[in-house]
Amino acid sequence: MKKCKAPGTDSIETEHLRYAHPLVIIQLCILFNIMLKHGTVPTLFSMGVIVPVVRDKHGDITDISNYGGIYITLSLCISKLFDKCLLMKFGHLFAISPLQFGFQRLLCQWTLHSKSCYARCKQSI
Repeated sequence: MKKCKAPGTDSIETEHLRYAHPLVIIQLCILFNIMLKHGTVPTLFSMGVIVPVVRDKHGDITDISNYGGIYITLSLCISKLFDKCLLMKFGHLFAISPLQFGFQRLLCQWTLHSKSCYARCKQSI
């Protein structure tokens, strides 16, 4: 997990988990196993904030129809860690459509693979 990122709604930062006592890791492991066993996650793991964003900067900013909402998840570090654990354990079982190449690791990074990305985009259209 990346260091020096903003904390989620629980105010826990990545560094808290990184430098935590080993007992904390054991407790998180127990929690994650319970979540997997019961097939549920805490509702806090999916909490977020809707932020209003102006659609037309030159339009009437007092008109409510000139705003659109963006849902920002302030993911908890613990939920991000759980996601990473799930991906490490079950990631090989996930199938991604070839049309979703923009979401695959190391594909469609314009700085490195702009020609191949363009070719894939053109083929999928």
